[in-house]
Amino acid sequence: MSAKAIAPRLCASPDKFNFRGRKPWASVNFVVAHDGFTLRDLVSYNDKRNEANGEDNRDGHSNNRSWNCGAEGPSDDPKIRTLRWRQMRNFLATLLLSQGTPMVYAGDEFGRTQMATTTPIARTARSAGRTGSWTKSSWRSSSFSGASRPCSIFIRCFADPGFSPVR
Repeated sequence: MSAKAIAPRLCASPDKFNFRGRKPWASVNFVVAHDGFTLRDLVSYNDKRNEANGEDNRDGHSNNRSWNCGAEGPSDDPKIRTLRWRQMRNFLATLLLSQGTPMVYAGDEFGRTQMATTTPIARTARSAGRTGSWTKSSWRSSSFSGASRPCSIFIRCFADPGFSPVR
């Protein structure tokens, strides 16, 4: 996708949603939602896995627009794992830097997984426990917080009185 094509999408897609003077903050931006894959599942699975709830994988939608980065499900391959974490960081950065109101599915910032289950409410008790690790070590290894010092753009934003909250 070219910069010319992506620029309006990052600026709240005014060509699609600017009806009757709607402002960018009137839009809600999201990559994944509660009724589909988690962010980690989006980069780890091509297909949903709803077999455990007895519905023969017929429930939940199948249009997840996901890519498993070369291996279905968990992988020990360091190249695939690195690519998946980079894809997740790219998705989150795009979401958070776009104009509008971001909606982040709880746990996506930690790399939580539902093991490709798109209907978590119907999961069995046995499969419900496999929702990923929430330990400090997994948070550190995820590299979402891996910057050793703040990014210069954030330093400029905090130092500029124009970005300070109104009191």
